[in-house]
Amino acid sequence: MYQIRYSEANSAGSWRLRQTGVYHHFSAFRNEPNVVIILQPTNRPGLDDRLLWLERDLDGPRHSREALTQDPRHLHALIFSTYTADWRWYLRTLGKKCSEEVRSIATRNRQRR
Repeated sequence: MYQIRYSEANSAGSWRLRQTGVYHHFSAFRNEPNVVIILQPTNRPGLDDRLLWLERDLDGPRHSREALTQDPRHLHALIFSTYTADWRWYLRTLGKKCSEEVRSIATRNRQRR
């Protein structure tokens, strides 16, 4: 069980921080089913799209439906790869805002002297 936090851009160009909860009960015995519960904050999260791609075999053999059922680590790799992609863009946006703020403060300090 874990939570994954991720950044999500909206149409206005700002960012939201979201989190998704994952519970996975795995049994090493073949006759016992896996139980996976994913709690997501939106009606149409990116993970749904990736899982739909699996239905159509568009995500490649590493994340195929068979791979997910045979080795549960593939499901978790799919979850992480879905939700970590936007962090670099979010951090880039934060970096730009910080640079602008530092420039503004430096300019004000120069004007006071």
